Amino acid sequence: MSRPLVDIRLEALSTRDGRPPGLDAVSVHVRYGEFFTFLGPPHCGKTDVLKAVSGFMTVTGGRVLVDGDDIGSLPPGRRSVGYVFQEGALWPHMTAAEHVAFGLEQQGMTAKDVERRVDVVLGRLGLADRAARPPEMSLAERRRLALARALAVEPRVLLLDEPLAHLDPLARKTLRLELAKLHRDLAVTTIHVTRDAADALALSDRLAVLHAGRVQQIGEPAEVY
Repeated sequence: MSRPLVDIRLEALSTRDGRPPGLDAVSVHVRYGEFFTFLGPPHCGKTDVLKAVSGFMTVTGGRVLVDGDDIGSLPPGRRSVGYVFQEGALWPHMTAAEHVAFGLEQQGMTAKDVERRVDVVLGRLGLADRAARPPEMSLAERRRLALARALAVEPRVLLLDEPLAHLDPLARKTLRLELAKLHRDLAVTTIHVTRDAADALALSDRLAVLHAGRVQQIGEPAEVY
């Protein structure tokens, strides 16, 4: 990653006026380069965190600060956020390489630089041999492709919406190890949401336990466990 690390502050953040399944005055500091997880059951507000940071949801109270700047007025495309949706949000008519190239082309990179970056990113995610294929892949491969697309543009913030959900045990373990290695190598500030305690404990530098839109506890994995 060539961009400097940032921190993220959620200050009394509320969505949906604090009514379930929204957030109710959540205040959390995600440190520079940290892998931070929001852990909780379905409909506790986890995805609202990601949508509020990315700009895909209107905040009804509080602020989102990235590196000290209030980003509430910025549209999603100007927030420098990479969002990996749980279902991938992949386009069936585009190859894997075209998926990864899309954001780079929007940034105005030259064709040669785009090709070089695509090769590097697909190789890092173990998808080099899938470059010319459409996303008719296994679920694990589609998750890797969604991650490759998000990381290619070198976002300041990476948002992960249950990236390990519904994978078979072997694929889950493999992708979990790959995510951990990617974060060590890239050190991009990451917010991850999951309902799975094992994933949260294995991946996170710190985590927040969410219930009914409120933070119940924040701490390192061993402490929360």
